[in-house]
Amino acid sequence: MWGWFGPLSLADDGAPPPARSAACPHWTLKPPSQPPRPELQLLGIMATFADSWFLSAWLHRHHALFERLVLVDASTDPLQLQLSRRVCQQYTVCRHLQQGTLTSATDQTVRAIAMQALGEPVGRWILIAHADEFYVQDPRTVAAEADAMGVNEIDFRPMLAMPTPDEYSAIRARQWHVEVAQAADARARFSPESGEPLLALTPATVAFEPLKWLQHHVASYTFLEARLFKWGKGMRWGTKHSLVTPEFFPNKKVDPALTGFFVHFKVHDFGAGAVLNCSYDPVKSAELRTGSGGDSCKFARSTWSRIHWKNASQGPQSYYASTNRKPHCVSAGIRAKCSAATQGKARLHCAVAWRPGAHF
Repeated sequence: MWGWFGPLSLADDGAPPPARSAACPHWTLKPPSQPPRPELQLLGIMATFADSWFLSAWLHRHHALFERLVLVDASTDPLQLQLSRRVCQQYTVCRHLQQGTLTSATDQTVRAIAMQALGEPVGRWILIAHADEFYVQDPRTVAAEADAMGVNEIDFRPMLAMPTPDEYSAIRARQWHVEVAQAADARARFSPESGEPLLALTPATVAFEPLKWLQHHVASYTFLEARLFKWGKGMRWGTKHSLVTPEFFPNKKVDPALTGFFVHFKVHDFGAGAVLNCSYDPVKSAELRTGSGGDSCKFARSTWSRIHWKNASQGPQSYYASTNRKPHCVSAGIRAKCSAATQGKARLHCAVAWRPGAHF
């Protein structure tokens, strides 16, 4: 992780964690019996916008999966661009590209930008990465299994992690949303009062560890999302939206017996403007209009997720109460999925513990 003066520890953010129920311990594991082929490294494409709450932790956990990872950043604010660029630069595999202005920004046209850096990688596996999607299974192992089966696209089943009221309140109490850069002149490098760097990463970017602060998920969603595919001859991106693998995909082959999973943190911006005042709209600004982003007021009215918020003085109403669903421990869900993954046709071993600081 990166701060103004160099790498920072991800082990602890200096604050006591939210109350952790005895039913939600961290999950650890023994080393996998079949490690991934050492020669199989992934290429990666991440479309990002204002992901400062999760990007540092995501890169720490996942960077070793890649030979090259391309971040296509839709941010227009200079500070946000600087933050994501600085985080990316700490990893030799990571390349940061600015999205710029597109006539039509779709899941296809945004990811096509990444091919400037990836070229025409025929025969290479590409992970469609998101900063709020965290893996336990090693996608390289999944890709190796797919090669053996003659499959070239792999679906993953998300575990949707949603904050409980206690978790949300604990995060908000830390005041992570207070920006470091407060000077009238945004170009100023140091505060004249304290001498502290003004254009350093925000506390959220440096210190927030989602595995520490967000411990529960919704167990009732069972849909699949394409996240890993093998680039082939004749393949190209198009203009279609809500399709994250190439629109033009000759000889696509998917096997329902081969599916992975990841943990998807559906609420990934806890800033005051984002959640309480409805003043921050990265979804609209990023043009893709997907996910929750920071526009939690519009997200609250989405028909499928049904998150509800009270007024600004009261904070959020529990997603679980408003939907009559129970929160389940992410660690318990991971344990069950990892146990099941070793029983089926494809032995998709879980490879990394579910605890802060763990990484591939």
